[in-house]
Amino acid sequence: MKKIAYCIGNGESRKGYNLQKLRDIGPLYGCGAIWRDNHVDNLICCNKFRARDAVTNGAHLRSNFYTRKDWAHYLAKDKIRVLPDLPYFGLDLHQQPINWGSGLYAVYTAIKEEADVIMMLGYDFYGKGKNQKYANNIYLNTEHYRNEKQSPRDPGKWIKQFELLFKHFYNITFIFIKPEDYPYPLEFDAWRYVLYDTYEGLDKFVDNKIKSM
Repeated sequence: MKKIAYCIGNGESRKGYNLQKLRDIGPLYGCGAIWRDNHVDNLICCNKFRARDAVTNGAHLRSNFYTRKDWAHYLAKDKIRVLPDLPYFGLDLHQQPINWGSGLYAVYTAIKEEADVIMMLGYDFYGKGKNQKYANNIYLNTEHYRNEKQSPRDPGKWIKQFELLFKHFYNITFIFIKPEDYPYPLEFDAWRYVLYDTYEGLDKFVDNKIKSM
């Protein structure tokens, strides 16, 4: 039986979705401040200030907590795990570990923990609003996050980093869950094991899996 893992980004497309029912099917790998309003099995915090905030509030005691090696030493707490080393070496900016964020590391950590199928929710590559010109994150306007009036981040780096994972782990199925009309990176069309589904489709899948247990 294939092992399914759910990686939870903080894009606004997942707002209002009940994440907890997914835990009956597979482990949850959450990012950043998700601990504020959801329980996840694994919490990934690459940003030093978000990591410190999570540890200060005891999130590392409720989930398997991963952060960068340098931050783990800085936090000096038990029950903190170091993020796994990336499977390659490169000098380009998108290849350097310091430029990999929590969303990418959540996926890579799930891979290292032997997931066969990775479903990603809230991995919104683009901004929101007219022409996608505004930042897109559930935690906008909160501590250690961007202001809603700021421009969205350029997704080019994320796209290249995902393609590195696709290239190295061609035996894994990657499924992005998104609203039907939300755009996706056209670069991903070249990878036959990168798929898409909607939140409605995910609900049907989860319901059928639970019924078959």
